[in-house]
Amino acid sequence: MSTFKAVVLLLAIALFAYPVHAQIQTVTDVFVSTQNASLGAPVTLTAVVDSISPTGSGISTGTVSFYDCASSQPLATNVPVYAATPTNLIPNSDNLQSGWVLTEIAEHGVTLTSSIVSGATDPTGGKGASHLVLGNASYQGLQLTLSGLPSGLTSGPYTFSFWMSTVSGAALPYIVTSTDGTANMSVSLPVTSAWARYSVTYPSLPSSLNISDIAADSYIWGLQLEAGSTAGPYVSTSSPRSSSGGGVATKTISSLAAGSNAIYAIYSDLSAYQGSTSEDTAWVWVKNGTPVTITSLVLPSGIKTAAYTANLSATGGQTPYTWSLMQGLNAPPAGLTLSSSGALTGTPTVTGGPFTFVVDLIDSVDNTAQATVTIPAIIANGTAPWFTSAVPASGLPGTAVTVTGGNFGSTQVSGSVIQFNGTTVAPLSWTDGTIVLFVPGNAAPGPGTITVTVNGFSFSAPFTVNAVEGNSCSAQ
Repeated sequence: MSTFKAVVLLLAIALFAYPVHAQIQTVTDVFVSTQNASLGAPVTLTAVVDSISPTGSGISTGTVSFYDCASSQPLATNVPVYAATPTNLIPNSDNLQSGWVLTEIAEHGVTLTSSIVSGATDPTGGKGASHLVLGNASYQGLQLTLSGLPSGLTSGPYTFSFWMSTVSGAALPYIVTSTDGTANMSVSLPVTSAWARYSVTYPSLPSSLNISDIAADSYIWGLQLEAGSTAGPYVSTSSPRSSSGGGVATKTISSLAAGSNAIYAIYSDLSAYQGSTSEDTAWVWVKNGTPVTITSLVLPSGIKTAAYTANLSATGGQTPYTWSLMQGLNAPPAGLTLSSSGALTGTPTVTGGPFTFVVDLIDSVDNTAQATVTIPAIIANGTAPWFTSAVPASGLPGTAVTVTGGNFGSTQVSGSVIQFNGTTVAPLSWTDGTIVLFVPGNAAPGPGTITVTVNGFSFSAPFTVNAVEGNSCSAQ
């Protein structure tokens, strides 16, 4: 037997033993229980799997694995697929993407331009609603139509539901029309200016859906078509779902990372069919559960015409932080600017103080904070306090320590502070060039720090507290 014939025979045997099927896009949709979650909070991932048989009928088996686009590591693996009818059969149910058509009905011989504006606030506070706009709010007659619904679905009933609110225009009842394959069915629904959910149940699957007599300035959200006679919880969709002859894989996890997570699903049934990956993704924004707090509430004082640098700081949240000034309120001293990294720099061109201003902070997962920041003073060049020394550098509690320097002022003024290990102490004496203080009588033995602040300028010096030796009383 020739080599060519042997190869052909081997290929034929392989094909007979393991039939090859064409790649089928089996994952028709993937969605999440929430698009905003706190770090560590549970989020349910769901993949809708179409029928995998070559004829498009039958029930899906196999498993689904969920992934985040930012990582090669799976979020969940080997999630079993169960036979089920997809919850929401309407494609692009949020922000009315492709597949939806908005038309206007001419009244009084006038035809006006209509438009769908995405990103409006929905009843949950999100941005999934659509604003339906007619060119003149005094007219009535917008009509929203969806065709090309999934085919090959099981028998009814099916329930169509949506939320609507009317801002302006004539408040006629909404007319919901659909074709169920045997007859054209319509129903009138009441209208309200507040968000309200409306639903219509049909005995079998409609081939199209139409909402007419919509007021000229209205909002719509949460369009859903599902098997059953009642409207269940709303599930947003993106790409169309092609069949309910498949199944659903669901997994609840609490391991999503802070920030943006783009979830996709991979279906696999390697015993007979190739795997497939969802064409769309579901987005979840996860906030770090640790609140962010601004800690740099008092910055150093500065000197007019001298370079100034101070860095804002915070704790919590998730870095990097982005800083900005609260607009419309007090600003830092003239000559200073705040960078997005939190550096306040420049050369002050004014004197005075205290200067207060409000800063905004946002971290990488949208945690925010605000705080009022103070610069105690900007003083004229040549008048800033300066420090030479603090002596002695060690001693018992109650030891007198002398701080020397200049421009302290003849008396202690508001904002001038003496501290020993963070505890404020009163001066024994205060002159323009000398400050005397006592080490607190309850100071613990060991190294400590003396800090003197004058007009926002600070000087620190080490001081070691010696242990008190035993006396004759304790020896008796």
